[in-house]
Amino acid sequence: MNELKNTTMIWKRMNYSGQQTRVNKTAGLAQLRSSLSHSLRTVKKGELEFNEQLSKHNRIVYQGKIIALDSLSIDERKAIVNDIVDSVSADVNTHQNITKFKNDRSKYASKLKTLVKKDNEPEELKTLIQSVLNDSSAIDLAIVDRLDGMSLKRINDKKSALTNYIELHNKIVNSADDLAHKKKTVIQESFFKFPSRNNISEVKPEDYLKIIHSFHSQYLPDYEIKACVFHGDEVLSKDEMKNGVHPHIFISGKNSKTGQYDLVNAQLQVVNKHLKNTDRPALENNSFQSAQKIGEAYQELVYQFVNKKLKEYGYSIEAAVSEKTIEHKQKIANIKKEQNKAKVSRSYNLLNHTLDEITKAKIEKEKLEYANKRKAEELKAEKRRFECMMAKIEDGDCKLKQINLDIFNGEKILRNTQLATKKQEVVSQKLVKRINHLTTEQTTLLNSIANENKTLSKLREEVKAKEIELSKQLDKQENLEKTNKSLLKEIQENEDKKQKIENYDLKLNLLAFNIQERRKIEESLREFDKANYELLKEMNPKERIEFLAGQQERFKRESIDKVVNTNLSTSQKVGLFLNDVKRRIIKPGS
Repeated sequence: MNELKNTTMIWKRMNYSGQQTRVNKTAGLAQLRSSLSHSLRTVKKGELEFNEQLSKHNRIVYQGKIIALDSLSIDERKAIVNDIVDSVSADVNTHQNITKFKNDRSKYASKLKTLVKKDNEPEELKTLIQSVLNDSSAIDLAIVDRLDGMSLKRINDKKSALTNYIELHNKIVNSADDLAHKKKTVIQESFFKFPSRNNISEVKPEDYLKIIHSFHSQYLPDYEIKACVFHGDEVLSKDEMKNGVHPHIFISGKNSKTGQYDLVNAQLQVVNKHLKNTDRPALENNSFQSAQKIGEAYQELVYQFVNKKLKEYGYSIEAAVSEKTIEHKQKIANIKKEQNKAKVSRSYNLLNHTLDEITKAKIEKEKLEYANKRKAEELKAEKRRFECMMAKIEDGDCKLKQINLDIFNGEKILRNTQLATKKQEVVSQKLVKRINHLTTEQTTLLNSIANENKTLSKLREEVKAKEIELSKQLDKQENLEKTNKSLLKEIQENEDKKQKIENYDLKLNLLAFNIQERRKIEESLREFDKANYELLKEMNPKERIEFLAGQQERFKRESIDKVVNTNLSTSQKVGLFLNDVKRRIIKPGS
């Protein structure tokens, strides 16, 4: 069995309200669209937001199956984003006018009351219908299934009428407070990952998706899963592939049975059920400290579920909450502080991860340069040894040539002495001894040369191997330099794009401010016009003419005569005329 790997884990949730944009740090529909577009890779705001070369590793749960995200076109992915955001927006907007819902509900209520009055309908059905009609709160649609256990005629018609009544009734109940409705969580996004430093690379993309998908299906079955994706492209290179990858899930905040947006309360119920199973008291979400405890209990449940699934899928991995060191707490605080920023502007993103990798690459480059320098010095020493050996061999060759020459001359003398007289026999014997000695010396020298040749051959192989190794090291160093140049260029380009985005945001904020100021001025003008008209009604025609003339002079002095004038509209003139007539009737002579 493989050794158990311990790791920390990050699990985050993000709530989106029904407001059009962020209100009091709570993300709205605009932020939801932005996050979905990033998750489904329909847009790219920065070069280092994700690695397009690794996009083939992304996955999505689509129509009940796990498929490659790239298998869906950009238009298909945009359609998914639009469908999620538009359906939530439409649902929120329906709460602004419920008159039609009330009229339609009355029609179905009339049909149900008719059924209650019929003598041939079972009492069980009448009691159920009457309880539904009397209920003023949201009603669970599952109550309709109880009709299947009754012996009813035209059961489908009765179920249809009851279903339509309950759906309309729930819409009216949920529309009672439109502002509160918009402030509720309409979509919740969650993700989890094992930090890159823990080197957890063996978990398959499909298993990441199954873990986060099955968690929400098991604990929050009444809240529809809108999207579930896996990101395998938020890493620098193929060397880091499968390390630091993660899944995202987007779930509806609306209960599919009651139609109420009560996801946060449902999660509190999940937490309290978990606490009850472990003999701990229930919690209430009524303070900041309580919210922290609820979050910790929810995290505990998540860790237990993830570890259980990892074991089921055959992984020897166990996630545990890391010890909260000062550095860790500071990092978590910084991440939470930046959660409202765009992902490309955050400190803990792929851009800054790239800068860290460049620093590591520089250190690695320095190590390689030092190692190459040492190997070059060793190679230089080997070359000196090789040159010394070659000098010895050349010296041996010279001696061998001299010996061969001596042998040749000795043999020549021997042949001459053999033809000589017996008087030269003593000389011949000496020459034979000399030749034998030289032959022995020749054999010894040949053996020595052979040994030297073997040593030389071995040295040549060692020199060749070290030359190959040095060449590889130089190639690796060259590749590192090219990679560093490329990364530095990408960072510069990303900085330029980031500056353009900041300029765009500044201009957009200025435009929004000017529009708001213009609306305030227009409202002030309407209020002034109304007050002016009411004052004119209190004057007779002569006083009115003098007042308007003086008013026009004041407008000129205040330099606002281009914006505000004393001209009265036709309706105002008619109104003043009728007011004057009325005053004369009531008070003749005025």
